[in-house]
Amino acid sequence: MAASMVEFVRGSGPKALLVYLLCSCIAFAAVFGVYKMLFSPGDETSSESSAEKTSEAKQTEALEAVTILDTEGFPAPKVASLFVSSQETSALAAIAAIENNVPLLIIAPEELEQAENKISAMEASQVIIFHETGEAASWTGVAESYDREVIAIDCDVQRIPCVFAENSQFLQLLAKEKVTNEYQEIVGVDFAAISDAALPLAKPTNAAVVLGELSDTLTLESITAAHASGNEVLLLPEGLRFSSSLADTLRKDSSKRLLFVGTNFEKSSLAEVEVEIEAVKKMATLPGGGQTILYTDDSNERRKRFIALYGSPQGGALGVLGEQNTEETIVRAKELAAEYQELEPETEVIPTLEIIVTVAAETATEDNSYSIKTPIEVVQPLVDAAADEGVYVVIDLQPGRQDFLTQAKLYEELLLLPHVGLALDPEWRLEPDERHLRQIGSVDAAEINATGDWLAELVRENNLPQKMFLLHQFRLDMIPDRDKVDTTRPELEVVVQMDGQGSQGSKLGTWSVLLKDAQEGLYFGWKNFYDEDTPQVLSPEKTIEIEPSPVFVSYQ
Repeated sequence: MAASMVEFVRGSGPKALLVYLLCSCIAFAAVFGVYKMLFSPGDETSSESSAEKTSEAKQTEALEAVTILDTEGFPAPKVASLFVSSQETSALAAIAAIENNVPLLIIAPEELEQAENKISAMEASQVIIFHETGEAASWTGVAESYDREVIAIDCDVQRIPCVFAENSQFLQLLAKEKVTNEYQEIVGVDFAAISDAALPLAKPTNAAVVLGELSDTLTLESITAAHASGNEVLLLPEGLRFSSSLADTLRKDSSKRLLFVGTNFEKSSLAEVEVEIEAVKKMATLPGGGQTILYTDDSNERRKRFIALYGSPQGGALGVLGEQNTEETIVRAKELAAEYQELEPETEVIPTLEIIVTVAAETATEDNSYSIKTPIEVVQPLVDAAADEGVYVVIDLQPGRQDFLTQAKLYEELLLLPHVGLALDPEWRLEPDERHLRQIGSVDAAEINATGDWLAELVRENNLPQKMFLLHQFRLDMIPDRDKVDTTRPELEVVVQMDGQGSQGSKLGTWSVLLKDAQEGLYFGWKNFYDEDTPQVLSPEKTIEIEPSPVFVSYQ
């Protein structure tokens, strides 16, 4: 057997998941027998060619014993069920189900036949029914027709303060942990009748149930069914590769069985999912935690903010980053970030270095690019020191007459490091007949996207965490078709850095213009100039009060 088993649940939705979870303690030999029965066509004694057997063996080995199970073939144990009659009562029922380790099935009153079929298939010995006032008789009759013990819970839905199945935070709460007494008090339901019922609970298993893109009803059913079997539950609507919770789970126990439920997983092949899981296992953690740029974990509750020193390690003429040696630069970056951290303890503030690696030249260079390339060995000590101290790095390109992609590839060695992102500075992107300081450069979305595509592929091929993709801009014509910039790649977080200088009034005006009509998935950063901003540089307090609050703040 491989270190971990990955399984898809398909077929009859909640029932399939429920039955599987409550049967997952069956010995592997039995599972394998059912699998053979379900998926081996024809008579088991019929001969197969040796070539087919060899091919099947190779496939099994390549996928590390990953299996798809159609759970319709499993016997159903006797369990307690919990039914609700409407969307409003489903949230209450989910809380009760998780508190008491029982499954949840959401069935509308007009679907009594479906209720009978599900109760029969589950062979439930006891049934809990959450119903609105006046509906008890119809539901009780359904359960009693099968000679089961019935526990009826009357719900006053008028007392529910916007706790509904559509609430993503509510779903995440259910997925992450047991619900607290605080929630019981909020919804005003007495769970004593359920708690005292001595329900037959399922045996815990060593599985992690990974929930993807599901309907609200199916999500609630899946979460509570997973808890009923004592399984860990991971709610990952955004996918697998950059999931902090999945990475943490696999680091703690690489043998953890993974059960995937959701339409996004059903669209994937086994090989694709296995590749994603292996990437998660190998992926490094970013400074501040997690595998994504803006959040420390999958809950999206603790956000990151990056506070950066800008410049070149070759001297202070290009910014404050070069005003001191490597060790002092790291200390200065951390001290600056600490000022912001003190102001907002709920945010993870990341000390950052934005290092200019190709510098705009006023006169022609040997290759006529008007861009001076800094050797990697010059910046490597600073990049390595940043990694040791939990400091993020963004390397900045001022390409002159070269294109951004050509220059980015020169620094692939640095971009292969998990804590290094990429910045493009269109101000210094020239046309063949242009010169720096005579024109302000510009770049179109096609060139940005080509660079982004290459960087995203680098991330995927090397199992790297998400990277920051920073675009400098203080005039609309610097990126004239910015609305065409691709912000959908999961490998990159695209941030527009407003790096204009001058009076605070004019800077805020530029900020407002750049924010207008910004496409979804675009975030914004701010730059503070120690010497050029008037009447003075913004304090950290004033900087984070800018709306929307910048996710990236650099100092020059």
